[in-house]
Amino acid sequence: MAIAVRPESVGGVGWYVVAATAAVTALRARVWDSATCKAWLLAQPHLVAGILLVVYTATGRYVAALGAVLVLAVLVFAWIVVALNPAIASPDSYSLPLRRLLGFVAAGLDVSLIPVMAYLVGLFTWVLNR
Repeated sequence: MAIAVRPESVGGVGWYVVAATAAVTALRARVWDSATCKAWLLAQPHLVAGILLVVYTATGRYVAALGAVLVLAVLVFAWIVVALNPAIASPDSYSLPLRRLLGFVAAGLDVSLIPVMAYLVGLFTWVLNR
């Protein structure tokens, strides 16, 4: 919420949460067999970037809106590359060590999000100031 309303007030940690969540959902999409589940997981980064673009434009933060447009352009470019080369998206085209590495990266991002979000909401400060 703070990223959408006042992007200048959120440091790099808040943007890390946005980027890591988008990366984790994309990495988790390769696990599901259902096309519906994959579509929802792969749509998350597009939805977040689109919503941020609308909010930033509506509130007059045009530099942040330009950043959201650039992120959307990169995401669309990635979709075009995968659509033209479907073997890239096929999990069977990856070797077993690479699949394990991607799983390890996804798990590492998942684990890193918990303390970062606890820091953002002030949980550490609350415990230390008791």
